[in-house]
Amino acid sequence: MAMGSPTVTAGPTGSPTAPDRRFPCDQWPEPCDVLRRIEAASVAGDRETLLSMWEPVAVTCTQPLQGVDAPVKLCEGAEPGEVRSGYLLGNEARYVAMPASSVGVLPASADPATYRAAAIGCPAVQARLDCSHQFMLVFSWSDLRGAQSFSLYEFDVSLNAVKARRVLLHMDGSTDVLATGGETGTHPLLPGNYDFKVAR
Repeated sequence: MAMGSPTVTAGPTGSPTAPDRRFPCDQWPEPCDVLRRIEAASVAGDRETLLSMWEPVAVTCTQPLQGVDAPVKLCEGAEPGEVRSGYLLGNEARYVAMPASSVGVLPASADPATYRAAAIGCPAVQARLDCSHQFMLVFSWSDLRGAQSFSLYEFDVSLNAVKARRVLLHMDGSTDVLATGGETGTHPLLPGNYDFKVAR
């Protein structure tokens, strides 16, 4: 789905009115419920709850570790062939498996008072949201200098539980379209078929 401004439609009086960009929690309650739980846990500094909602990945540590996405922290001190459990964290270019001890509730530079749920995204199928298999949650915050950043949780929906598959941290302000609802396409780690709507 290409990046662009939402279509403006004419209201009853003929004046242009913007379409409703609020996420339909009545139609898709699960993403809204998960969003509230993550927001509460993050503000409370509850790392245990956040990790319980995040699916770990098994990584076989090899020596030497090579490549930009090598799990250096996760495999520190590991024997060759040792299997360790980690969590996929993304930055501006790639995802890397990290140990639980490196998963922070909020970045050290973040101002907790500014942390808020920003948007919920689901794949758009024939211009309609389909949250039955996957969804994403976007949270925004400002650092102590006022610069805005985002975290994005990517969830898979299974029969047993809804678990975050990976989390993208420190998205730069160029993706602030997500905070007001909009289509993806501005970040290399975001899929192009998602549509985001305002979480509140």
